[in-house]
Amino acid sequence: MEFLKDHKKITEKEVNTLKEYIIDNLKNSFQKNRTSEKAIEKLTNDIHNNLIIKSLISRYTGYFENCYRTLLEHNTLYDPKRTDTIYNTLEEEVYEIFQPKLELAIKQEYTKEDLIDLSYEEFVSHLLKYAVLKNVYNKLNSEEVYFKELLELFYELDDYSQFDNSLLKDHIELITYGRVQKIYLHYGKKLKAVNTDIKNSIKENQKEISSKFNNELYSKIENFNEDEKNIILHAFYKVIELKKSQDKKIDLVQFLRVIRICQGIDDIDLFHENYTKKFYKQVSEGLDYSSNTTYRKKLKKDLTNKLKDLQVPEVYNYINDLKD
Repeated sequence: MEFLKDHKKITEKEVNTLKEYIIDNLKNSFQKNRTSEKAIEKLTNDIHNNLIIKSLISRYTGYFENCYRTLLEHNTLYDPKRTDTIYNTLEEEVYEIFQPKLELAIKQEYTKEDLIDLSYEEFVSHLLKYAVLKNVYNKLNSEEVYFKELLELFYELDDYSQFDNSLLKDHIELITYGRVQKIYLHYGKKLKAVNTDIKNSIKENQKEISSKFNNELYSKIENFNEDEKNIILHAFYKVIELKKSQDKKIDLVQFLRVIRICQGIDDIDLFHENYTKKFYKQVSEGLDYSSNTTYRKKLKKDLTNKLKDLQVPEVYNYINDLKD
């Protein structure tokens, strides 16, 4: 695995790419006269929605998240004074997890074009890029605010000359008051130490953001009408049939998500013999239940829009591929 020796180059390249993305994103907000707080908030959301979620590790998180978690432990697995801990972890522990997880993903995933020919070298590249993104995203969401204070300073001055790559690579505990204060002094500014009250305030604000996210998620899950739920069940039934014919299984988490979305079915007639009511026919026939082309198109469009953020890819892909 000679390619593992390039892990630092891969990380550095991704750091450079992300740095450019951050500067462009903040400069765009600056031109639109956003406040620094809103600019950092937008940046945080954009990194998550445009970069992290679209990454291979995130799209197949049920299979590869453990590879990422194991990589984070490299300094506890090996002695950093004696060896390249990241190299060793990628060569041993991560590789040991990767192969069976890849085989399982290929067997279980409905859409898997990007997995079939995936080599370990390609996977390592995806993994290291994901680690860079997550590190920066976690710092932006941390209650240790000095990293965000620094970005706000660059933003307000519209000057990124002191934006060093190490600020993106280093973990949050290394972005200290003293280190950030030196950069502030370079610009003739002074950074105030963050006291406990401010930290607590930030922590409460994060809880509020988390609560808002959960409320929004709940609203999305509860936003399906009966016809939509029936089509989801139709799609899910067809996906299970396809899996069964291929001697494969549906991902359990996705199964539970579909059950949660479609909960609330209260038609007691299900338990009668010769049950043929609308519910049965819709689940059996899917979009073909209706002869109204306009209605079918609208139903399909509404469903794909509502499902795209709920992490049920196999059901989403099946419905998206249906003919109107």
